Amino acid sequence: MLKIAASTCALCLALGGLSGGMATLRAETMTPDAIAQTPITDNIEQKLQGRWQFEQDGETVTLIFAPENQVFFLLPDREDSTIAVQMTYQIDASREPMHLDLIANPDEIALTVFDITEDGQLHLNLKVTPGDERPEELLASDVMMTRVSESTAIPEDIPIVNLDTPANEAPPIPIQFITILLQGQQAYYLENGSFAEEVSDLGFATVLETEDYYYEMKRDRDGTSRVTIAAMPKTSDSISYAGAIFAIETNGERGAIAGICQSEEPSPSPPVPQISAQNDREIQCPSGASLIQ
Repeated sequence: MLKIAASTCALCLALGGLSGGMATLRAETMTPDAIAQTPITDNIEQKLQGRWQFEQDGETVTLIFAPENQVFFLLPDREDSTIAVQMTYQIDASREPMHLDLIANPDEIALTVFDITEDGQLHLNLKVTPGDERPEELLASDVMMTRVSESTAIPEDIPIVNLDTPANEAPPIPIQFITILLQGQQAYYLENGSFAEEVSDLGFATVLETEDYYYEMKRDRDGTSRVTIAAMPKTSDSISYAGAIFAIETNGERGAIAGICQSEEPSPSPPVPQISAQNDREIQCPSGASLIQ
């Protein structure tokens, strides 16, 4: 499983983009005039385009800078599978170090800095999250990425998740949030034989509270049976959600199944999924809730 350490925050912005208001657009964000396509900016954008990688704890982290100011973070989905989280970016090549805005949506923008070294490596601060001040300088501890390909294409077998998709075209934010954490737990279990106790153990750095919901992740005592992830609304007129992932064994091979339930009416109590008493491969929701995944 690809695990991205919390210190890099490569997934901070991706999960922040699902957060429904963790940060607000700040005055420092670049204006259209500031990002006018000057020759120096054009040159830097050409140098950025392609597939960049660096090693983190023995794993490979990949970013793809593509035309039309698109950037993709390749992140773990499930075992031997990957998703491409799509965002946009803006640069100001007139600054020292150069400014880079990573934009999940208009309310979720991470302000960072970068440079392209004389030997063609991308020196980039990936510790920032939306709402942070832009760093004033690059440090030796910031990641150094190597461009491994000039290709900007996403392989056809990798699904693309666009964090700025209109709400009526995408699942509700709690479902997206719970889904990513369940997928992370599934991959963690298949690799380690137990579920992760903390979100940070999955390599995800995020805040388990948004403008509209509180989130809570709980596992069984030794982490070998199940994990539940609940989304509890902050208002009385919102529905609640809960996801669960269960360890199973088939012909001596360990595996996991997961599902998400949503309350059919507004409720402060998350409808926690359960395994069917008749079929340990079937997930059921409590009364007053329906299975959505």
